Amino acid sequence: MKKMLLAFLLMFASFIYLAVRVTEKGLYLPKFSVEADNPVVLSLFSIRIHTNFQAGGTDSVYTISLLPVYAMVLASLILVALAYKKKNHQSKPQK
Repeated sequence: MKKMLLAFLLMFASFIYLAVRVTEKGLYLPKFSVEADNPVVLSLFSIRIHTNFQAGGTDSVYTISLLPVYAMVLASLILVALAYKKKNHQSKPQK
């Protein structure tokens, strides 16, 4: 039961992480010290927010890594699998 609770908390934390990072109203770009709008581009390993502050420059792209989310989801799935394995192993009658 503890593994299932921990798995649920990890999944919930990964969604909260994404929601907080993506829904920020303004983004602080330290090199330019300005606030910019939030146009989001989703890729497999990151969320890129193009601020278009500097045309064609990489300094105007704000990147949020999805690797922490993937790690939390993977850990959660492993915990769920371990909880089910333990539950099924205990429910089998012993000879």
